[in-house]
Order: sequence, then C-alpha cells, then structure tokens
Amino acid sequence: MTFRTGPESDPDKYVFVEDGLFTKGSNRISISGNPRKLLAMLLKGATAAHGPRLVTADQIMAALTDGTEVGTLAQNYATDNLKLIKKLLDAGEGDDAIGNEKSVGWFWTWAVQVVDDEDPPLKEDPTLYLERIKKECGWIDLKGLYIADGKAKRFPISELYIELAAEGAGMREQVLLREALKARLLVVIGDPGSGKSTFLNRIAYDRAVGYSSEARTKLPILVRVSTLARHIASETAKRGILAPRHDDPCWLPDFLHDQSKALKDGLSRQYFEATLESGNADILLDGLDEAPNERERARMVQLFEVIASAYRKCSIVVTTRPKSYDGKGRLSGDFAVAEIAPLGREAVETFIGKWCAALFPEDAAGAAKHSGELATAIQRVPAIKKMARNPLMLTALAAIHWNDRRLPEQRADLYRSILLTLANARDEKRGAQISPEQCLNYLQRLALKMHQSDQGRKEFDRESAADALAPEFASKKLALDFIVAEELESGIIVARDSNVAFAHLTFQEYLVGRAMCDDRDLIDKVLFEGDRVFRPEWREVVLLLAGQLSGNGRTAVESFVAKILAAVGHNAGLPRKAKAFALLSALVADLHPRYKPTGYQPKSDGYAQLRDDVLAIFDPKQCDKVPFETRREAADALGESGDPRLNGDN
Repeated sequence: MTFRTGPESDPDKYVFVEDGLFTKGSNRISISGNPRKLLAMLLKGATAAHGPRLVTADQIMAALTDGTEVGTLAQNYATDNLKLIKKLLDAGEGDDAIGNEKSVGWFWTWAVQVVDDEDPPLKEDPTLYLERIKKECGWIDLKGLYIADGKAKRFPISELYIELAAEGAGMREQVLLREALKARLLVVIGDPGSGKSTFLNRIAYDRAVGYSSEARTKLPILVRVSTLARHIASETAKRGILAPRHDDPCWLPDFLHDQSKALKDGLSRQYFEATLESGNADILLDGLDEAPNERERARMVQLFEVIASAYRKCSIVVTTRPKSYDGKGRLSGDFAVAEIAPLGREAVETFIGKWCAALFPEDAAGAAKHSGELATAIQRVPAIKKMARNPLMLTALAAIHWNDRRLPEQRADLYRSILLTLANARDEKRGAQISPEQCLNYLQRLALKMHQSDQGRKEFDRESAADALAPEFASKKLALDFIVAEELESGIIVARDSNVAFAHLTFQEYLVGRAMCDDRDLIDKVLFEGDRVFRPEWREVVLLLAGQLSGNGRTAVESFVAKILAAVGHNAGLPRKAKAFALLSALVADLHPRYKPTGYQPKSDGYAQLRDDVLAIFDPKQCDKVPFETRREAADALGESGDPRLNGDN
C-alpha cells in the first residue's frame, strides 16, 4: 500500500510505500526493518473506519519481535522505535504527527490518504535483467590465450563447461553436483579454482535462458557475497540508526534493487520482494569466504539463515572455500553440504575434448591431434596430472600448453606462467611502456595492500587502489590510469561495480607471496604479525610463498619452515599444534614436484617433535579439544608425511 500524509499546511508532503520507500519532497530514502513495520502500523491505524486507532506498547512489541513477550521492556522498546519514526520527519513535526493518549498508546494525528500503487510488482518486465545475467554468465573468458588467427578469446559456457562431481554429508558415493541442487538449502564447498563460481554461473545462465513468467519458472538471483557485504556496510553508514539490523532479510531485495537501478534493469524493490516471497527465485550466493573478514563472514551466515527462513519457498546455494567454513562462519544444519570432488580422468578427458573442439571448430583432425598432445603432456608428469584435477588449473594448463607447447610442474610456477601470459597479452595491446614483469610488480603491491588491510578486504574502491599504487608512479592520476587500463585489458584485475578486484582470489594470493619472496622482510612484518600465518585467508599465501621460495633453494624454504615452527610456540595447546602441522604438511605436499624424486621433508627437529605431539589427536581424552575438521586434516597430514607409529614391518 502507498500512503500520503502531512501537516494541514502541506497534506501531501510525505509519501510512504509499504515496502519501505519514504519520500519527503524530492528526497527519497529507503527504510527497512522495525521503522518500516511501525510506520505502516500507524498509517493503517489512521485510515481505520472509526478514527485513528491506538497502537499500544504491547502491540508494538509483539509486531516488531514476532510475538516475543518481554514484559516491562515493551514501553521503552515502543518509545525507542517511535523516536526513529519521528527522525524521518522535518524538525518539530515528529511530535505533531504522532499523538499519545496518557501513555496507553500512540496514534497518527495527520490525515492519511491511501493511493493505488502505480506498478504492481509482478507485472514488471525482467527482460533486461535476464539479458544481463545471460551476458555476464554465458561465457568463459580466457584473456591470456593467444590464437593465431585472431578468433575470440572467450567460449560459450555451454561449449566448455564440464559437469562437476560432489561428495559430502549424507552421500554414500559421488554424484553430479547438479544432483545436490535437490536440497532447498545447499552449501557448495570447494578448493580455490575448483569451479564454484563457474558452477553458479552455469546455473544462473540456464535459469535465465529458460525463464518464463507464465510457466512460473525460477528467476536466477546471483549475488557476490563480497559485493553484498559492501552494500550493507555502505548503507548502514548512510542510514545510521535507521538502518536495519545486519541480519534483516530486507537487505537482499534492497541490494538487488540498488544493483538493478545502477545497471538500468528497471526492476523495483517491490518486484524483488514479491518474487522472493512467492518462491519464484533461485538465490545463488557466491563466495562466503570472500566476505571481508571472520566477523563479516559470521554476519553473512546469520543473514543467510534468516533469508532462508523468510523466503521459505526459494532455494539457496552458497559457495565457499573449506578453510573458511568453520566456527561462526558455518551455516546451520538446515543447509545440506556438498564438497566438490577433484576431477576424475573421464572429466579431464571430456574437458580436453571440448577445449580442442572449440580451438579447431572446423578441423576435426587438428582437434584430435592437439587433444592427444595435451592429454599426453598432462598424464606424463604425476604432479601435473594432480594439478589437472582442479578445473582452474586444468584450464590454465590447457592455455599455457597452447601458448608455450610445454607445461610447468610446480603450482607456483604455473601461476607465474598464467600471470605472465596475461601480462604479455596486455603488453601486446598497449606497447612496451610497462613490461610484463613491471606490471606484476605493480599488481603485487596492490595485492599486498588488499590482503593485509585491516578489514581483510578482497576489493578496493579505485581511489584506495590508486593510493596503494601512487608511490610507484609520478602521480596518483597515473596510478589510476594504470588500474583502469589493467581492468580492461589484462584479465588479472577486473572492475566490480565501482571497485577493483583480482579476477581470481588465487591471483591475489600468489602475488602477495611474490611480494614477500622479493622482499623477505615482509614475511616477518606481514605474515607473522597478528598470527596471520595460521588464519584461513592466509593459507594459500603461505603455500604459494613456499613454492616461490623453493625456486631459490632449500635453504630459503627451511628458514621459512623454521619461522612457522617458532610461531607455534613451545607451550601451544593441541588445537594450535594440529592446525600448524596440517599447514606444514600441505606446504610439504605442494613442494614435492620441485624436489622429485626425493620429495621434501623439513630438517628441523621442531618439525619431528610437532608431528609426534600431534599424535595426541588420537587420544580420546584430548581429541575433544580439537575441532573435528582440524583433527581430520591433521590425521590426513600424518598419513601423508609418515606416521611415526609405522615402521618397515607394517
């Protein structure tokens, strides 16, 4: 419903739409949560047939807390919320608009007119919105891929996408990840580059292509969690005490409307609210791990749980990395869990076939020849074969093989090849003013600033990004010009609304490691400050830094491992030791290709002692102190690194 009201001198001064839009003259704001509910109660009461209806403190308490009874707090609670309503009006008018009858209750004193809503929500046309989804999600871009005849460096997602397998809670065997979508509420957990975002893009694209309002098919709602978190933080700062709580479900339609307005899709907040409430939407929330920090991840979890309750007819899929999905960052048991399984041989072969067919669309013989060469190159080296089980790594391997006719064997080397390939591609377009290596030097500074920011942000607004790079340039303007050009041409960083981010979080993590490898003092100043080395969001940095250090010899790696062991502390408890040992084991496994065939084991006595101490995870009296995921990872690490309880006779 829409209401017009105001003082006698200006009875049409204020317009309030029940979904939260409040207009005062030419000034429009969006109000949500309790102020919205309470204002609607008062205005509806003012239109009652027998005059203004009193709204009591108990009624306000019940309406705004879903029936919760809080006894004597009701009066204060009602008064506090009424103050928020009065702040919406011009100075001095709040007390005139809301009358009070001997503290029994409150009523709206001004005349109120109910007017027809001009645009019924479900009659709005989502065509432009759907076209944007198809455009954004319908392609797999490979900006660093060279193709001699100048063909497009992007592929339709339907041509290159391969189905992922899932395993997890309640699953006795692997199933297609799509099968897991039968659960209304689903968390998809996957390692970096495992295909989480591409999976959601494919779902969103398919839903957009097949959408029909007549058939009541589901509207795809794809949201990057980091962007949603930024919207909530920004709007909360703007609205102050009038802002909804961080876990109010109204934030989702509020964000969608704001985005639709910015991108000129033409859909209102009412449209999104009605669509969500009717259940005609699939909510796809990408990158819970990319929320700025642990506190924000916990807040996002609370919000998603409330959204799941408020929009009970909608399905919800949330993606995240495993190391960030723990503690308060874990969704309730109502959410089913599916873990993306590594690609099997058949899936790898399917991708290679699709890749080569896309490269040679009119040359079956050429496609077959290249397919055989690529498959042989991947299968020949065990380390590469293992890397190829990750979709991002497999795609990168295919692109690097096409460009260089060879493949690197170590993960850090592969990222270096990818980023240099991307930097070279942009260098060809813009001339040799900035070399590929210098480009990466600039970007590693930006990556480091982003990753170590107080809020752990994975994105910067362009002003902050330019400030971070300004010392490398003659002026801030030149730094900003560099950023804008890189967004357009390199594929390493991209524009996200008004922000800048790395196209893949692993690019950022590799470059942070590169910065530390170039300046070893940063390892102590950044990585070991505030115990960052053991935080989930720094894990990939640690592993990729070790890989880059290994290129300088074992001494550099041994020094780094010694620092990690020292950071554990002699008096550390079992949970900390188990976490540290699991991290070091992952580091050792990552370095294996560099030191084949002997592999790599740290020489420090502290490593052997830590390994022995971690055996306590099998002690029933001690294991309950350690979270299950940490115990499982530490147990896997013991199996891979050599359980000291085993000997040659076993």
